[in-house]
Amino acid sequence: MTLGVLEVATRVLYSGECRNYYQHRISQPEPYQDADYFSKAFIQESIFDQPGKWINIEGTRMIYPTNFDGKYFNVTEHLRVTTNSPDSFQNTIHLLGGSTIYNAEVPDQYTVASNLQRKINKKFPNQYRVINYGVTSINTAQQVERLKMIDLKPNDKVIFYGGVNDGLLFTTGKMDGWIMGENHIVYNKSNLNLVQKLRFKIYHSLHRKSHFVEKILNPYTYNIPQHLSDSIRIEEMKSQLSNSYEQSILIADKWCKKSGTYFYNFLQPTLLTRKNKTAYEKELLKNQYLIPKVWNLALKYSYEVLPLAHDKIQKQGVSTKDLRHIFDNSVQSHYLDYCHITDKGNHIVAIAIFDFIFKDSIQ
Repeated sequence: MTLGVLEVATRVLYSGECRNYYQHRISQPEPYQDADYFSKAFIQESIFDQPGKWINIEGTRMIYPTNFDGKYFNVTEHLRVTTNSPDSFQNTIHLLGGSTIYNAEVPDQYTVASNLQRKINKKFPNQYRVINYGVTSINTAQQVERLKMIDLKPNDKVIFYGGVNDGLLFTTGKMDGWIMGENHIVYNKSNLNLVQKLRFKIYHSLHRKSHFVEKILNPYTYNIPQHLSDSIRIEEMKSQLSNSYEQSILIADKWCKKSGTYFYNFLQPTLLTRKNKTAYEKELLKNQYLIPKVWNLALKYSYEVLPLAHDKIQKQGVSTKDLRHIFDNSVQSHYLDYCHITDKGNHIVAIAIFDFIFKDSIQ
């Protein structure tokens, strides 16, 4: 009886408040305004259906989406489908990144990869196909691991796009780890007493069914791991992140050169790095259900050092571009959370990538 009263009271008191990705996105926030693909069916497929599950190959840190055949999302041979691929081509552009390259926020034709493919088709018809290797959660070190599994050909192009998932390693406290693996579990259980562990268990079992559990018992909203309250440890992690990011990019660049392949790196933007946030985005940043405080801190600390590491890499001859402020000249709202964007934002990112990797060919 008491639990029922609490559930009803929570639904009444916090009606209209978005406490998870589904509630937020089904409300058609500003980035989805005027999107011709937006519908309840699209959000259902985006959040709950595709790709079915993510596969971790034993003995590796590689993560793959299961194959999926949907209306809006398609995954073939464990790769998100890129539309408008030419029937014949001379070389391949290998696009590696995390969820912001997989692009679960848009249908196939609006991913960064598909936008890039269409732009290339217009300028260089039948010369390149684009392959989307994006998978949720992978960091730059994991991108290197994936790169070494690709059959590169001379004059292919390899693109790394990331930064956010490197930064989110701050939540685990292990800068040489990975998010979707043992370290995510460590974050959930480290330094927790019996009551806190029970809270995690209840939340993960019931949060999709109970507004009370999702609102009141959410352990992610305000929980800050002990290592993020230790200033000395934070500085150590910042140094470790900087070194890891720099070394991963240098290894990737060297690996590509051995194959006669061109390598390009892009430091991605986040909601926190945008200078001219819209009113909607300012409110979004306050929502600790969509952007938990621990993620906010992780991105704050990581992006204090990633741009510096980027500059060091650039000085060592790597073709790299800082895209942190790519949306600063836009008046539109692009972010659905801390880093995920929709079709218009993906188009802007794709154009920036195209202009950089073909800068010597279009002058």
